[in-house]
Amino acid sequence: MKKFYNGCYDIVFKTIICDENNPHMLKTFLEHILKIEIDEIEFLQNELSVSDVGERKKTVDLLVKPKNKYIHIELNQSHKNYLHIRNFCFFTNLYSKNTRKGKEFDLTSEFVHIDLSYGKKDELEKRTYYVMDEDGYLYIENMKIIEYNMDRIGSITFSMGLNLFI
Repeated sequence: MKKFYNGCYDIVFKTIICDENNPHMLKTFLEHILKIEIDEIEFLQNELSVSDVGERKKTVDLLVKPKNKYIHIELNQSHKNYLHIRNFCFFTNLYSKNTRKGKEFDLTSEFVHIDLSYGKKDELEKRTYYVMDEDGYLYIENMKIIEYNMDRIGSITFSMGLNLFI
């Protein structure tokens, strides 16, 4: 009997959604969840650089750049307390990489981190986070984090064929 993998596994996500040779599924998926139109997607290296031997290796699930957006996606198979911190560190690494000596700060690109999380004990389907003060004033205007509770909205991935028999 063949083993059945559903959309909560990295292998399924990366095989179907993250196919550089056929970006149609990723484009459709991103357009659906971000409510944007995407003409072209540039796949970025998913292994982030480390600056010294004591630094942890950073491999992310997906980094892409459609037009003036940097999109970082992490698929979280289960909910663990450290995942928000780890994923935020990966995301801010991407954000800070765009600040180089002699270059202007990138204020036109939008940086979006997406967590596709399973195992959350949250009633909401989606939460969006910003860097802002208690009055709602944005400290950093071009950065946001979106977390999808995939147990609540798993039908999005399943309706897109994110199931695979191996």
